[in-house]
Amino acid sequence: MKTPKINEYWHVKYGEALPSGPINIIVLVTEDKKEFNPPNWRCNDFKCEHRGNELIVPGNCFVEKLL
Repeated sequence: MKTPKINEYWHVKYGEALPSGPINIIVLVTEDKKEFNPPNWRCNDFKCEHRGNELIVPGNCFVEKLL
């Protein structure tokens, strides 16, 4: 899987603590904190936007890029 880049839309796992389990939501990547470079980008945190709300998403929660 490729590294998420700024201004890309991605499916991410969200809400693991919910009784129904995690669901996939669509987010827009607005900023990445490059602490680790590929292939370890899954350890990075990404600032994303979902319906006007700002979220910090760990790299290991990204599922797939939205085409």
